[in-house]
Amino acid sequence: MSIGAEQSGSRQHSPADCWLQADDGYAIFYRHYRGRPGRPAILYLHGIEGHSGWFAPTAEFLHRLGMSVYAADRRGAGRNQAERGRLKSYRQLTADLRLLIGQVRQWQPDSPLFVIGNCWGAKTAVAALQDEQIAGQVSGLVLTSPAIGAKVDFPLVTKLAVGCCWLLGCRHRFALPIAPEQFTDNPRYIEFIRSDPERLTEAEASLLVENLTLSRIVRIGAARLTLPVLVLQAGADVIVDVRAVRQWFAQVPARDKELRIFADSAHSLDFDANPEEYRQCLSGWIEVRARRSPACE
Repeated sequence: MSIGAEQSGSRQHSPADCWLQADDGYAIFYRHYRGRPGRPAILYLHGIEGHSGWFAPTAEFLHRLGMSVYAADRRGAGRNQAERGRLKSYRQLTADLRLLIGQVRQWQPDSPLFVIGNCWGAKTAVAALQDEQIAGQVSGLVLTSPAIGAKVDFPLVTKLAVGCCWLLGCRHRFALPIAPEQFTDNPRYIEFIRSDPERLTEAEASLLVENLTLSRIVRIGAARLTLPVLVLQAGADVIVDVRAVRQWFAQVPARDKELRIFADSAHSLDFDANPEEYRQCLSGWIEVRARRSPACE
């Protein structure tokens, strides 16, 4: 399910539906907006409940500027129905991102590549880009309302149940503790989220435990990020702890880094009722770093 061309009334910027086989044979779905040769390429990672279609309004905006966008569904989420809500190891996600980066570099060798990690997707991006070999293929990292620290959490009894299920290897699914109203205060998108059949609302213990591992890696990984970094954070976020994001950002040693707080915005900046400032900030930052990239020389 996508909200781009459907709501804008334009098919000109609709994506192609594509699949890519991961190293372990898993089929990964992604949406591809084909841009102009030499223009920036964007690789987008979504949050824990969302999917690539949630980025559609912003992807269309970037595509109108000539940029290519590759928006992948995380394994077990969105249109990837196999092992839904399950994750054997966070390394599967970092391997998937490494594969996607390699493929985009092959497909568009003359385009500077930028990775955008939204909310939970920011964890995968930060974990993978600590590898200098992978980071060397990327011109910049953008994190939007990154789940560095979360305000939402499970009650203690659920945490105990998750731990038991993980130890016993049971496949029980736990309801994720995020309501549609926590993502956005925009009524149109609240209804979209509530009725979205591809939204992930339950997860197995394996994914929830791997989330804890990812969180530890991301906290440590701040000190290893030297590529250009932009953090775009919603100021009225009830899902992400903005204070934790600020503290994490302060540890990033990159010379080129920027943190922008949108004071009145709810968690999902892509669903904001007035997204122009966010989109201009995002695209402008990418344009400047793209001109500095060797890929543009």
